[in-house]
Amino acid sequence: MAYKSKERVLYSLTQFYITVMLPTIFLLVASSICIADSLQMPWQQYNLEEYEAGITSLDAFSGNSCAYIKSKAPETRQHGEIIQIFNIPANWLGQRIKLTAYLKAINVEDAAGLYVMTNNNMGKANYDDVEIKKNRKWTQYSVFLDIQRNVIAIKFGAWLSGAGEILVDNFSIEATDKSVEGKNKYIETSNKYFTNLDFENESENNSLQIPWDQVNMEKYETGMISSDSYSGDNSAYIKSKHTDNSTFGCILQEIAVPREWLGKQIQLTGYLKSINVKAAFFYFKVRYKNGDYSQDEMLDRRVKGNTDWTQYALTLDVPYDSVLVLIGACLMGEGEIRIDDFHLQVIDNKIETTGEYHKRIYGSPQNLDFEGE
Repeated sequence: MAYKSKERVLYSLTQFYITVMLPTIFLLVASSICIADSLQMPWQQYNLEEYEAGITSLDAFSGNSCAYIKSKAPETRQHGEIIQIFNIPANWLGQRIKLTAYLKAINVEDAAGLYVMTNNNMGKANYDDVEIKKNRKWTQYSVFLDIQRNVIAIKFGAWLSGAGEILVDNFSIEATDKSVEGKNKYIETSNKYFTNLDFENESENNSLQIPWDQVNMEKYETGMISSDSYSGDNSAYIKSKHTDNSTFGCILQEIAVPREWLGKQIQLTGYLKSINVKAAFFYFKVRYKNGDYSQDEMLDRRVKGNTDWTQYALTLDVPYDSVLVLIGACLMGEGEIRIDDFHLQVIDNKIETTGEYHKRIYGSPQNLDFEGE
């Protein structure tokens, strides 16, 4: 098996968090994650290193076009997706939804399928999926999901694990009668507290381990390094593999907001060293129940060029309706950064915050039949 079921779901959740929690950066460089000349926003593709995705007119179920996901190598043991994320309509809260699509499988070595997912503010994902294998003719599949009242967004799409190819056409998503049997599945998704903020935990091959996530591994390398740290034995690093200054790479960690932080002000500090960079920064974000958020991505104080180990501080309020917190570091364009000793603390005597408030940005699902220009 290329990906066990739990591993695949956790991978999908990682991309869910990246897209939901990093909308500003993501939209600025969407072309680094999706295929710009074929599969257009709001469709997104993940794992470009191992899979290609796009639009084909050679074998659609109906109309002129369908989407495809195809492995690049016959021996791949990875996982690729095409997905959309959108805000949950108010009249869907507390309802059951039905997602349908037509799938065709071509020499699928491990498994492929269709899924829909939400994540609540208690650190649990709710999802349903269907799997197909080997070769399948065009067939319609359906999944069902109960929409809890404490969720913000829905993610849906198609996936392929291991080698092979799938074709996808004619998605539809709608509220349905609860008399229709649902198959809701749950998985724990969020840690209670941030961990390994000093990067001292041992790992195989000096790789960054869960709960640290990496963004854009096709164009950036991440890991731990012992030859240059601010303190202790290790620091983390992000290093470009390219000369493209329009894209970015990040390391990120997300948690459900601890109860003791509600109504408080939290400050994130960390140390960063830069080597020939266009721009680098720490990232700190708090998301609220209604989907709005506050964030600081150091827009007015980006790190550039070559700098020695320097501490930076980011401060945000955590209102009582806060649900998720995200921290991390990002490198835009070429170069390398090293990161060490993240720390979060409650500020007893409140100071001026360093972030800005934003309204949620996700609209409704689009181009579900892949006929859009």
